[in-house]
Amino acid sequence: MQSVPEREASSSIPIDLVYREPVPPTTITEDSGGLEAEDQGKTASREPDENTVNADRLADYMARLSPQLLALIARCDLEYGFTTELDIFLRKRLAENRLAAKAWINALFVKHIEDVVVACAILRTVAHFDYSEVFPEGPTMALAALHNKDIMVRECAIRAFENWRSAECLPLLRATQFAEPWMTDYVAKVIADLEEASEAKHRRKADANLRENN
Repeated sequence: MQSVPEREASSSIPIDLVYREPVPPTTITEDSGGLEAEDQGKTASREPDENTVNADRLADYMARLSPQLLALIARCDLEYGFTTELDIFLRKRLAENRLAAKAWINALFVKHIEDVVVACAILRTVAHFDYSEVFPEGPTMALAALHNKDIMVRECAIRAFENWRSAECLPLLRATQFAEPWMTDYVAKVIADLEEASEAKHRRKADANLRENN
């Protein structure tokens, strides 16, 4: 008896009737990153930019911390060389977020530049910090204060430069002129002291390098 050949299963189904899963359309962005870059862009668009974050933080500091600082200024007896509640308060803020705290202190100083008590209090307090801790807002405030119409504010500015003992302050002091002879003499003395300290520092550094080479 003649056997009947088995039919192959694949040959019985036309090619155009084979079911295939539909492929969803894809969107490729112009960026070289393709879909990954597009997803990252969507995520980034939902996050606030740095300028917005900084502006919101400054507004928060001005609204929340400024009343506390002004209250401390009103009740603290501020003297050079003595630590006060105001010093402690500002040091804590600098430790929490130095950039934000310096921007806030600078903004508060500008806002109260005509208030002699507040302006002097801020200058006296930032003068207690190391120059690197309050740079560049510290010397910027002191430089602006050198041109204040009130002589007490100008004197506090000079005292701040004197306390910081940084040679980086020299160009700022050399570029400033004063009408009062005693203040001109005072600034000249501060400049001389800073120059002497800077030269002594360079000599020590040169001596140290010489010992290392020998």
